[in-house]
Amino acid sequence: MGSTGLRTSNHVQPSPIGPTLIAKTVMRMPFGKYLDIEVGQLPTDYLEWLDENVDLYGRLRQAVERELRNRRTYWRKQAAEPPPPVDSVSVRVERGDEALFREMIDAGFKALARKHHPDVGGDTTMMQRINCVAERLRQQLKP
Repeated sequence: MGSTGLRTSNHVQPSPIGPTLIAKTVMRMPFGKYLDIEVGQLPTDYLEWLDENVDLYGRLRQAVERELRNRRTYWRKQAAEPPPPVDSVSVRVERGDEALFREMIDAGFKALARKHHPDVGGDTTMMQRINCVAERLRQQLKP
């Protein structure tokens, strides 16, 4: 942890143009219920809440704004594409099981993110799909 109190981790990746190594800094949440979780793995509703209600500063503010902008751009692209030919499927959640359903979504999301996140060698497109599917599942919990 640096003097600013922000949690970051450096991932060194080989440069596509030669043997030079490029360091990529990943912002992690320095507080709250998502302490030490990468900003890119936070639920969208939490990112929006942070953006609207918390006086963020510096690199954390930039990371939250960038992640929200990236997700909104992705969703706009998805909305512009024709829907897939299969019918949409909804999940029925019994009253009282909402917290368990959310916990299952979050656990599945974290497991898939550990496997497919670009920072661990995964594919960006797959990670974006995982983010979208998890968000659609979370939306089913909202009244």
